[in-house]
Amino acid sequence: MDELQLITRIIIELISNSSGELSARLKQRLNATLISQGHPGLDEKKYGCRKFADFLKGPLGEYVKLEWPEGSGDVRVTLKRDVAPTRQKLVSRESRAKVDRPTALRSDVWQAFTNPDTSRKRFYNLVTNRVIHFVEGVDHEYHLLVDSKPADFVEIIQIPVDAHRAWMSEFLELAAVTPGELVPLQALVNSTYSSDVNAAFTKALGDRELQWRQMRTLKISERIQAWAVEHNINPDNLSIQPAATSAPVVERPATPSGSILSPRQQAIRLLELMSDEEILKSAIPVLLNSVLSKSKF
Repeated sequence: MDELQLITRIIIELISNSSGELSARLKQRLNATLISQGHPGLDEKKYGCRKFADFLKGPLGEYVKLEWPEGSGDVRVTLKRDVAPTRQKLVSRESRAKVDRPTALRSDVWQAFTNPDTSRKRFYNLVTNRVIHFVEGVDHEYHLLVDSKPADFVEIIQIPVDAHRAWMSEFLELAAVTPGELVPLQALVNSTYSSDVNAAFTKALGDRELQWRQMRTLKISERIQAWAVEHNINPDNLSIQPAATSAPVVERPATPSGSILSPRQQAIRLLELMSDEEILKSAIPVLLNSVLSKSKF
């Protein structure tokens, strides 16, 4: 199924069970559906059309009917009555094209690209296909590991926070968000980006949450795949393999034989892997609660 057939099928499905849809909202719903299925939004200019209404009147003219209001207002789009047999053919289970989904990326790879902490260095080992990361000046062992064999490592540059915010703004433009809903969502977009801000934004979207997750996953996957191609890395090595029974292990500097980290050392290691914000919001409250519960007043 080519792009035009896909768009035609989606539009027919969107308006077939209603008395019609305003053009602007129909385009928003169309683009949200396309993005959720891993496709780009509609660009009418590719079909020689200046506006969405021109596209509906042209390439989709045999399927839809347009009704312009007497005064000002948006055009209403309805399905032509004789399209029913075509609709059944277009939306039948046998004729639906399989949608390409982004490959499931390894969690360590995903975090290396999405963690917004700019003080954290991240590297990919070309030999072992594993990821290491460290804060400069804090974890000297990891730093020495990279410096000892620089040809074995490629640096991973995290996705800039401006890119995350741009994707959030793009989604709000594509989704059918009411003015009342837009105010708090736009406030989150304009705030300092963090994983907590993304979580709040995702939750605030309500029933649009899944579409946003799918769009964000697609955007991040495209970034990572482009990076892999640039550095001649097989994208399959960055993905979760079907036969894998456990999550990939983050590479660690070799521990001297016979040496086992104590619980305190293990805790310090875990703290080193967290950003200052994560420590402030997660680790400190848990530790403080544990200490207070053992105190006697």
